[in-house]
Amino acid sequence: MKPADHILLEHALREREAAFVTVWECERRIRARLGGAAMPLPAPPELPSRRRQARPPPASPRSAAASVRRLRPGEDAYRLTCLHRGRHCESLSAAADVVRILSAAVAADLTVLRLETVALDAAGVPLPVECLWSATASEHL
Repeated sequence: MKPADHILLEHALREREAAFVTVWECERRIRARLGGAAMPLPAPPELPSRRRQARPPPASPRSAAASVRRLRPGEDAYRLTCLHRGRHCESLSAAADVVRILSAAVAADLTVLRLETVALDAAGVPLPVECLWSATASEHL
């Protein structure tokens, strides 16, 4: 919104508030004349300001790239699971920047499926520690 439009909007909102105050004061005086009895006036019309506002759509799940964090003690690397040209592939890396770049890569034949941290056992086999991001909502932690 342009600054000039913002100023005009604020001015209109102040005028609106002043009009509501005027109506409220008139109704208060009417109630005082009636000794607090029920007001013989019809109910005010449905005002846009009193309508329930529609909630914004739920936030989309964070991207895999936004889910990358520093490795914690007990975590040795990140494992990025992807679907590349119809085949599942995995990539291990200890560098958060590399994982961010790979997970943010946009390619027609590459889909990131899961990002997790792993610990390497004595034989070098990666054991999952924490799932940071998953393409399916049911697996997203």
